[in-house]
Amino acid sequence: MTWGEENGKLGLCQGKRDGTEVGINGYVYDAVSGDNDVIGEPDGKTGGYDGVGWAGQVISTYPYVPLIHFLEKKMININLTGKTALVTGGNSGIGRAIALSLAQAGADVALTYFSNPGEQTITAIRSLGRNSMALRMDATDSAEVNRVVPELARGLGGHINILINNAGYFVGRVPVGEMNDEHWHRVINVNLNSVFYCTRAVLPFMHTGWGRIVNMSSLAAHNGGGTGAVAYTAAKAALLGFTRGLAKELAPKGITVNAVAPGLILGTPLHETFNTEEGRRAAIATIPLKRGGVPNDVAGIVLFLVSDLAGFITGEVTDVNGGAWFK
Repeated sequence: MTWGEENGKLGLCQGKRDGTEVGINGYVYDAVSGDNDVIGEPDGKTGGYDGVGWAGQVISTYPYVPLIHFLEKKMININLTGKTALVTGGNSGIGRAIALSLAQAGADVALTYFSNPGEQTITAIRSLGRNSMALRMDATDSAEVNRVVPELARGLGGHINILINNAGYFVGRVPVGEMNDEHWHRVINVNLNSVFYCTRAVLPFMHTGWGRIVNMSSLAAHNGGGTGAVAYTAAKAALLGFTRGLAKELAPKGITVNAVAPGLILGTPLHETFNTEEGRRAAIATIPLKRGGVPNDVAGIVLFLVSDLAGFITGEVTDVNGGAWFK
């Protein structure tokens, strides 16, 4: 379904096949459709894809833009004007939704990517009047991280206020009894060591007094994940400990550190590559809200955590899973 106007009130309305359903403040929201998505136009005529999701459900067609207008409708003021942000892995999926949401709130946003440059994301951010740039970076290579991050910081005016450690990858399902050292180390490098490398490289550019770091964990850190996901689960669980320890270390500098643990988020590389339609159906059946999440479900929480509204929150883990798991 799409967020939209119904009888003058904020409500839910069915997405049309041509993607032209008018949403909040006259904007049209695009579908979770990968390369087929487009930014909604104020005239209410430019739509996205068909809005039809996996398992036959119609999923929300507001995963990328413009989340900030929904927040405005709810009379929540999140203003990041003058702030700068770095989103690792910001070229697709959750990272892209976060990058666009930060830009919509007024921040200048830099991205890193590994394989897909994400020119559409950069173009979208610049169309909002924000400064943006993207550089390729292997976040598992500390020397490369130490080279790329200062270059991105210079492009953002010499400082980075917000760091979103989003880069990560599932790699593959391998039972422990069949796992070689290479697989274990690759998963740990991609999902844990990369966060350490990026955080260490950014801190010299995150000036004392105001800073935000958000680390992307996973529901697997809580429930153990699925079959063959022990290495991934271990990395994402360790990331929670890293978050809490770093929160204490950086609190005197006015920098908050939090984590987000998404559950089933449709329209992301992980579930497109390592899950099946049958698996998605089965997962949705166990979710109390009876739908899979979309990237903007995660982006909304991240936007809150980096705002002044969350200035007294640090060391916390926010779960975004539709009720699939409770603390």
